Amino acid sequence: SHKAITYVDVGAFIGEVYMKMKELKRVNIREAHLFEPNPESYEQLVKNIETFPSASLHTYNIGIGKEKSKALFSAAKSMTKQMQAPTDVSKSLNTFECEIVPLREFATTFTEGHIHLLKVDVEGNELSVFEGVSELLEAQQIDMIYMEVGFNQNGTQQTYFCKVDAVLQQYGY
Repeated sequence: SHKAITYVDVGAFIGEVYMKMKELKRVNIREAHLFEPNPESYEQLVKNIETFPSASLHTYNIGIGKEKSKALFSAAKSMTKQMQAPTDVSKSLNTFECEIVPLREFATTFTEGHIHLLKVDVEGNELSVFEGVSELLEAQQIDMIYMEVGFNQNGTQQTYFCKVDAVLQQYGY
């Protein structure tokens, strides 16, 4: 039997990674916290995970970032991206505003304040997620981080690998 873990998914979309882990049964998820800011994706996420009932499965229709705020997002098919600059919303289709909360606000709800597996898929905002959970990183309370990075220094879709590496190395990762 595998060790039971706490899984946190920031940018869960419609729950594909969580469902795959549950289907394959290679990871024993004791508790899961799935965060998805897009209301349409969130609705689909909630429907999708109904086939994996668990008392310790929590979903949140919010964004995760550095500090409490509100942010404007743009949704396009499988990708929801936080808009960086004030934009004329009338020119952008599929925009919505969402609450942003730092992940540290949820740390007390995680068993032993510990995350065994943190998945981060936030289309270029990974560093703000880390800023909002710096205390757990500092205390080495996150065992593994699973994320998409970019290898193009000028890319905007993912955070450049070297920036992620530099931040995580400060915490001993």
